[in-house]
Amino acid sequence: MRFLKDLKIESHIPECAFVLAVATLLLLAELSTSSYAQVAYYALTAGDEVIALVRSEDEAGEAIEKAEHHYVSDEAEDVSVSAEPSIAVEQKQYGILTAPRAASTDDAAKKIIKNAESSDPDVQIRTTETITEPRSIDFDTVEKESDELIEDAVAVSSAGVKGEEMVTRSVMTLNGEEISSEEIDSEVVSEPEPEVILTGTRKDDQEDSAENAGSAARAFHVERNSDGKTFHGDLSGKEMGQKVAEYALNFVGNPYVWGGESLEKGADCSGFTLAVYKHFGINLPHNANTQRNYGAGYTLATARAGDLICYDGHIGIYIGNNQIVHAMNEQNGMTVSTIGYNHKTILGVRRFFD
Repeated sequence: MRFLKDLKIESHIPECAFVLAVATLLLLAELSTSSYAQVAYYALTAGDEVIALVRSEDEAGEAIEKAEHHYVSDEAEDVSVSAEPSIAVEQKQYGILTAPRAASTDDAAKKIIKNAESSDPDVQIRTTETITEPRSIDFDTVEKESDELIEDAVAVSSAGVKGEEMVTRSVMTLNGEEISSEEIDSEVVSEPEPEVILTGTRKDDQEDSAENAGSAARAFHVERNSDGKTFHGDLSGKEMGQKVAEYALNFVGNPYVWGGESLEKGADCSGFTLAVYKHFGINLPHNANTQRNYGAGYTLATARAGDLICYDGHIGIYIGNNQIVHAMNEQNGMTVSTIGYNHKTILGVRRFFD
């Protein structure tokens, strides 16, 4: 220390600091301009625009592939993808001090997609692919005359069922937006089943058969409403529903017969409702679950006399006061029960008269 003091270096510290700083700057400048201080990047460019920088040529290719296949559907076949203009990959050198931060493969792909979807894109991605998808086939409506319905009454004999086909299309998209589509093949998977509409031809002065008439008067004149599912008759909707309930009660005590449709000799649950509504000019299919698709739907809170109360595999007619009349089973026959008998779950309420 005494030696340093003797040399009087302490008095030259500012000059030494200055020299050191200049030397450091010169060294850094040399490093930034020398060949061994350069950092190589791979630029993804569209025209003159650099969209992203990655570390390697492999990463550049992977980013482009991810971006181009971003719009390809999972179920697509025969896929062709292209960027317009093509995304070029070129190597760029940056000094160690001025080198930017490289993007990951995923981030580079996202930047390409973001550019393509911008209002003024430098690149757009076009895809052409073959897609096979299901498509429904509408059913036809067939009208038939029926002498079992009174004249001008209309009823749905069987509900239409839509079919299905598998359709193959060649689809072209631009940045994910479909710009053209051409159907190239189709194959029917299931044929549609027609809706059958019956129009009554029986004259008003023809009496119902004794078997179906019971102690009630003959069927009322009814016509189908514009919705195709509900009807209007000689009385108001509420009054017509009440007549249905009163008519159905005439057959309490008669037997339950599996597959039967006779209100006197025996019927099952859907045969019972079928026969009751047939008396009023409305034809229903002999199936409880299918009958659930007829008429108009209502909530249990708004149920009124004459409505169908639908269960899973069973059906009855509401008569009011939380009760139904129905063909219950072989033990009980045609009877009156509470609406939730045997803890059955109610699936729907259907009404025919508005």
